[in-house]
Amino acid sequence: LDRRLYVGTTALLFAAVNFSKWLPYSLLGLFSPATLAEGALLALAAPVGYWIGLRCLNRVDEVLFYRIINLALLLTGLKLVVDGLKPFLP
Repeated sequence: LDRRLYVGTTALLFAAVNFSKWLPYSLLGLFSPATLAEGALLALAAPVGYWIGLRCLNRVDEVLFYRIINLALLLTGLKLVVDGLKPFLP
């Protein structure tokens, strides 16, 4: 899979998952005016993050890109396993 297609698909998947949380979070009252204001302020940084990510994506070759992605997935998975085992560890 081309790295640009991979990144775009992943971004759309995360956007869909995050969008699906709006209704339940709203019904639980988790969106206060302060939270929404912080989110709006942080959204202003999104174009900068997009630009930095696009520059990095265009500079890294495909083999290195997938090595970085696989390492990040491994580290994330290990962290989740450790977090899941914490209640059972002394």
